[in-house]
Amino acid sequence: MKSVKKVVKKPKKTTKRKPTYRKKLAAVQALANRYARERDCFGDDGTTCISCGVWFNFDKLDGGHFVPATSSDIRFDERNINAQCHKCNRFLHGNPRGYLKGMLKKYGSDVVNDLEARERLTKKWTDDELKDIRNYYKQRLNDLKSGIAPDTRNEPLSVSSLWVDIPLSDSVSVLSMFDTTIHPDSQS
Repeated sequence: MKSVKKVVKKPKKTTKRKPTYRKKLAAVQALANRYARERDCFGDDGTTCISCGVWFNFDKLDGGHFVPATSSDIRFDERNINAQCHKCNRFLHGNPRGYLKGMLKKYGSDVVNDLEARERLTKKWTDDELKDIRNYYKQRLNDLKSGIAPDTRNEPLSVSSLWVDIPLSDSVSVLSMFDTTIHPDSQS
């Protein structure tokens, strides 16, 4: 008779993997989008879509970006993220014409110009920065749940401005560096 050896498998060690950069970025983005939706619906169970102007319940809204989230310098800028219906955000590619009209009405041309000027600036967020932004939006969400009204003044409310080398107020001078036209009031 042959003896059969039992093969005993050792249990594999399970190591908890660190979340990847993309997963961290996505988690923080989801939190920022949730805040934008809750901010725009504050005190009500819904709001109007910034692009089409139709009223929707909270669960039918996304946090849509005026300047695409791939522009990482302003991906967490509160002025860039607004409540947008699923149709406009997902199926109409953000409905850019309607979004522009809504942005001009809500924030004015200065904010729109500032966001568009910063569209091409890139930013690689560090883990500490992402952690700070996550904590910032968690606090803002807690404030909303506590009944503290969102700050809707027409001024930079951007957490990304904490890490941008160029202050938001200097965005006009940044644009003028690339402006090659001669203005009538400047003598060269």
